[in-house]
Amino acid sequence: DIFNLPIGALWTAVAGEWELDSGSRGSARIPIEQIFLHEQFNNYIHDI
Repeated sequence: DIFNLPIGALWTAVAGEWELDSGSRGSARIPIEQIFLHEQFNNYIHDI
């Protein structure tokens, strides 16, 4: 499961891109350098 891979190089944060069909270019793509997992993290099942 790709969501259980805490490797920063595999992820990109996208900020500001909320209306995908508007043609707006008001977003930023930020590469992830490091991921910190909470010590009680288990998986994404039932994650709210």
